[in-house]
Amino acid sequence: MLVIGGDPFIEITLGFQRGPTPYAALLITLAKFLEKPVMLHGMHFGRPPQTELGRELTRFCLSNATLITLREESAFKNFQSFGVDHPSVVALADTAFGLNPIEGKEAGQKVLDEEGIRFSSERVIGVTFRHMYWKWNAGKWASYSSMVAEVCDWLVDKMDADILFIPNCTYDTDYEYEDDRAAARDIAARMSRQRRAHRIQGKPNLFETLALYRQIDMMFSNRRHGLVFAAIQGIPALVCGEELHTRPMMEALSLGEMFVSENDFNADLFKQNIGKIWEERESIKARIREVLPDLRTRALRHADLAANLIRGGK
Repeated sequence: MLVIGGDPFIEITLGFQRGPTPYAALLITLAKFLEKPVMLHGMHFGRPPQTELGRELTRFCLSNATLITLREESAFKNFQSFGVDHPSVVALADTAFGLNPIEGKEAGQKVLDEEGIRFSSERVIGVTFRHMYWKWNAGKWASYSSMVAEVCDWLVDKMDADILFIPNCTYDTDYEYEDDRAAARDIAARMSRQRRAHRIQGKPNLFETLALYRQIDMMFSNRRHGLVFAAIQGIPALVCGEELHTRPMMEALSLGEMFVSENDFNADLFKQNIGKIWEERESIKARIREVLPDLRTRALRHADLAANLIRGGK
């Protein structure tokens, strides 16, 4: 079986055999030639293609998939916009909700020790802010990184907190800002309270990254999985960013009213929402605990459906 996961239907790069969408179309073509079933796993169409070529390639991939699983209910509307009538489309939950939480703080403390990080406060706020390099120019990034730095300084002063920059991605082969550590470097450099800012500079694996969330009291991120990891560990979070990409995750956790859209980015609004989340953190934790079991069950169904597809041979 061929499994294509995530969201290859984006136009970061688009050309003949160049970019994720043409590559997905090529793989699906080969699978069809070899009569192998195709599973499009955890689709969400968070950044749907706008060009006719991108949409045509996406329709080709959707039409020739054997099974399509979506990582949230809201993705149905995005799927339907392509005009493909497919008999096997199932809305589930983000697969990451199937991860087990890390018990205890030992694993996370080991990473901190290896990094030489020592906090000066018992209160730690995690930050992961991705540079959306495919849509932000240098001027916009300078503005946004300064904005986040201001919020981090406010967290130090207002809450007597240390800041821990946790990378979700440490891929450093191609473009510099695919690596979250580069974005964290820029933000920390703009802070006035740099001594209270700590950056993970190694390459923690998935479980080490998840363990670091056990070391924090709250999360601030524009990364979708920054929220997922926080939720798994029972940590309240403010997540901001793109409407189609990150808002659905806040909605799934019954926290949609606290989402900040990219169109509304400003330091004062971030501070206001972070303050509200901190004040209501115990009730937010309770809301997360209530919805998390169902999200986990639905997340694990992706694997069940994949196994059934293999056993059925179609």
